[in-house]
Amino acid sequence: MPKFTRYILAFVVLIGLLGNLITNNRPLWCQVNGENWWPAFSSDREPELMPYESENSWTTIPGHQRLMPPNPYSAAIHSTDRKLKPFSGGTTGWHWLGTDENGRDVLAGLISGTRTAMITGFLAMLVALLFGGSLGSIAGYWGDTGFQSRVGRVLSVFFGLLVAIFYIFLSANSVFEEHGLSLFQALLLLLGILFTSVLLGQLISKIPVLDKKITLPLDLIVMRLAEIFEATPVLVLLLVLGSMLPHRTLNNMVALIGFLSWPGTARLLRSELLRIRQLEYIRSARYLGIPEWQILWRHTLPNAIRPVTVAFAAGAASAVLLEAGLSFLGMSSNDITIVTWGKMLQTARENIQLWWVWGPPGVIISLIVVALFEWGEKINK
Repeated sequence: MPKFTRYILAFVVLIGLLGNLITNNRPLWCQVNGENWWPAFSSDREPELMPYESENSWTTIPGHQRLMPPNPYSAAIHSTDRKLKPFSGGTTGWHWLGTDENGRDVLAGLISGTRTAMITGFLAMLVALLFGGSLGSIAGYWGDTGFQSRVGRVLSVFFGLLVAIFYIFLSANSVFEEHGLSLFQALLLLLGILFTSVLLGQLISKIPVLDKKITLPLDLIVMRLAEIFEATPVLVLLLVLGSMLPHRTLNNMVALIGFLSWPGTARLLRSELLRIRQLEYIRSARYLGIPEWQILWRHTLPNAIRPVTVAFAAGAASAVLLEAGLSFLGMSSNDITIVTWGKMLQTARENIQLWWVWGPPGVIISLIVVALFEWGEKINK
């Protein structure tokens, strides 16, 4: 991996982890009524500190009794220092990268966006790997003729899928409501339904009529399903599904991005397993009578880590771009306290002369995406 790529990714991770300690309108340490408090290290609002929670109220604490972060601003806090250029001083203090038309500090927004980008890229690819990795593994390892199962198990899983699909429509209102299930909770519940259907299939398959074995063309099924997902652009699907969420949260949008990004991961892992399953040590394991699931889990998947890493890097870059695009189009999280790079670009759309507002997030998005793709290409060599 080139050095600049390492440095960029390490810097982004460091900024994302330490963001609250670098930019925050709450002190790192303060002393109130003789007691020591660490407001920046806690997301909770302590009752004793409530009088200091309003804008600029922390400055009423004497300087020797508080320690502010290097950039004493939060990304979502508005002020009267509007449209200040970089390295300008305002009524609320010094702004290293200036402020936007609402008086929000640009540097604080960049750092907050870094944390959002990390969450989006990492969690979205975990969701994509969960679905795409599972489907790509079974498609590549068993192909169209290698998987045999009893009729009872197939029927149980099939009806489990029908129940899961029916549940999606039935619970749509509860998933999309503000206090209903989140998409992550809904996905976990769907996985639980499928797992229960597999266990139920074990019992049903003991019935003599349903005890016959059939061959399933798993590769054909998975690849046709992937083609269906790939037939429609992901951004269009995200816009449609996002418009159905009146109370969009960051977790819901990340889950949608990850769920719609699984075909690429599935194809990469499938192509690698198609090669690995023909190797001599896999054939030897089969001759020794080792169960197929054990061969897949212990001997095949560990040797397919490289394409998974490549898919993770490329998918994380795509997830960052998708989230930035959704934010720019006004389809990201409804939470006004969450500032993203796309939102910063969107707010500067009508004030193009504020180059210090749209320039830095645009440059950072480009650097992060290039670094992630370069990382993936280096691993693939």
